[in-house]
Amino acid sequence: MITSAGVSHHTAALSVREQLAVPDEAATPLLKRAHARFGRGAALLTTCNRLELYIGGEHAPAEVHGFLAEALGAEPAVVARHM
Repeated sequence: MITSAGVSHHTAALSVREQLAVPDEAATPLLKRAHARFGRGAALLTTCNRLELYIGGEHAPAEVHGFLAEALGAEPAVVARHM
């Protein structure tokens, strides 16, 4: 089982995608935090139009959204609404 969460130009305005952007230097630390939090491997896809996080195992959307909000310094409600 793999859990995924993502946001794209189809689900969020540019202003929201900018809040959820992952700078290159933050990608590795984010993946390490995901591994520590969820105990499985993780993969991150990030471009100017999308952010996708894949985590091994089955996880509740609220748990993954909360992790991303915390890791990216975003409002939890914004993450939940657009992912």
